Amino acid sequence: MTTPSRPPSSGGELKSCLLTESFSDFAGAAVTAILHYAASQYVAANLPSHPDVQKLHIEFLRGCVPAESLVTVTQLKLGAMVSTLQLELRQKDKTRVVALATVTDLAKPVGPTLPPSNWFLQPQSSPPPNFEAIEAQKSDPNWLRFRMDDEVFPLTRHLLNMYPAAGFPHQGLADGWIRVASDEDRIDATFLGAMCDLIPSHSDTGLRNGGLYDAHSNHKIVKRWATEQTPPGGGPPAVLTVKRETAFKSPIVHQTITLDVEFKRRLSPEGLRWVYTRSGTRMAHGGRMDLDIVLCDENMELLCVGHQLLVAVDTKRRFGARKPGSSL
Repeated sequence: MTTPSRPPSSGGELKSCLLTESFSDFAGAAVTAILHYAASQYVAANLPSHPDVQKLHIEFLRGCVPAESLVTVTQLKLGAMVSTLQLELRQKDKTRVVALATVTDLAKPVGPTLPPSNWFLQPQSSPPPNFEAIEAQKSDPNWLRFRMDDEVFPLTRHLLNMYPAAGFPHQGLADGWIRVASDEDRIDATFLGAMCDLIPSHSDTGLRNGGLYDAHSNHKIVKRWATEQTPPGGGPPAVLTVKRETAFKSPIVHQTITLDVEFKRRLSPEGLRWVYTRSGTRMAHGGRMDLDIVLCDENMELLCVGHQLLVAVDTKRRFGARKPGSSL
């Protein structure tokens, strides 16, 4: 999706020109991926002893636009165990996004390992699917398959998703599974960070307003598709269509203010086939929301956690005369 304009320098800064395929892709997910990629490229060239991004804290200052982006990476601290980088994403001579990245070597112990904690998902998720059956386009009793044909966020077209067959019975929680649709591609750490923003709209879902990313409304479409297949749930996945002209009619839109992503372990070089996602909000009041994200592998081992501070505002107030998708 993105490439540096030139190799990282040996000095304290890295400047990379990063382009996106579509203006709609400048959502928080794409920006998160760009910043993670820039930090990873910097440490590969300048801090090989700290090859992993352990945490990203991102502040979305201004909406991004369909334009060339310049990412500057500055080394703030060089430490024995962890180092700190500052990243600034600029477009049209304006600072749009700033971030802090904590980098380390996740494969190198820096202290004791404690016995497994009593942490677990509560309420429990549906059992993991039969991945071999899913990839053979067969049904699973606990999960429903679908793909997005999305003009607002085109990057989602490259993904295969699953909703729980039972829907979303717990207010404020949404579970799912995601993989890259291509059989050749896998999920790496950069894309894992982006997944902390590839989740249903919790304002639409909580209000059950039938918005474009209302998980309840979309689940009904996917479940209806599953019942119409022979055998039920088999065959190609359902397709959820999102048109750009209908996006403006959605009553509410999210605007991410801050995003924190913490990686719990280094991924294997071959990457991940499937990732489990759970997102949930504890409180939404007056348009202000918190959002927690948990990402696990096929064995339900914890990979990454995220946290968003966001606001849910009237679509016309957010975009005015602009078309949705033209900025963050």
